[in-house]
Amino acid sequence: MGKKKSASASGSSKVSRDWGASTITSREVNKLRSLGFISSSDDDIRLPGKESNPSPAKRTPPTRTTVEKIPVSKVIPSGDVSTPSAARDHPIYATVDAVADFADQFTRLESENAQLRKTIRTSADQVLEANRLATNAQNENTLLKDELKKLKQKMKDEQDAKRKAAAAADEKEGVLRESIANLMSAADININRARKLREDSMSDALSLAAESNVQVLGLLQKTKGALSRLYSMIFPKMKQVKTLSEMAESFLIDPSEPVESAVTCANRLLKLVDEAKTKTAPEAAPGSSSVAP
Repeated sequence: MGKKKSASASGSSKVSRDWGASTITSREVNKLRSLGFISSSDDDIRLPGKESNPSPAKRTPPTRTTVEKIPVSKVIPSGDVSTPSAARDHPIYATVDAVADFADQFTRLESENAQLRKTIRTSADQVLEANRLATNAQNENTLLKDELKKLKQKMKDEQDAKRKAAAAADEKEGVLRESIANLMSAADININRARKLREDSMSDALSLAAESNVQVLGLLQKTKGALSRLYSMIFPKMKQVKTLSEMAESFLIDPSEPVESAVTCANRLLKLVDEAKTKTAPEAAPGSSSVAP
């Protein structure tokens, strides 16, 4: 066990050690005390090591030595000063190296922790951005679905409108074909095979309608000429400039008119017939007997 001595003016203690006597400042003593190498009751240094049973033949090494003054270069040597290998093997250097390694590891772990926190924040921002993009994509998908539904409905409506228009056109074509056929049948115009109406051709129907119109017009003109001659024969004293409709009304009996007008028209026709027979009687050959009607 070492012996205590009075503290110096700098607050340091003197101690003799087997590996050399030196000086140490109060700051370094406080550092050693904080590391647990110096007890709080005195300024002795506690050196770690295994205690062996003392033998009477050998001297037991002291577990504590009194510190006089140990320079910093002896405890924590600088990089420029080389430390003897014997001093490097001392337990205090191993402890200091372990503390330095721990400090390095702690610093490295702190740096890795900061980097990890930064990575976590970046990842969180990326996740938020991905969620935002996914939400936007979902909204766009919903809008596209709505637009697609509207487009499908619009196409369906257009197809329905086209079908209705085609059905209406077919109906009109059918009516046109039927009216043309009836008109030509009434006019006794034969439709040869070259003029047959095709059920799927609107142009053929229009062409045939134009051709039949020309034929019907010629037929009506012939009818008007015949009715004009007949009208002039029956009604010679009346105005001869009449339309086909007016002449047809003169020969036809209107059911809405009184019966007397029809009778009058019939009597007139009979009178005209009698006059015609009287005119033809003198022209008969002599010696022939006339037969009373």
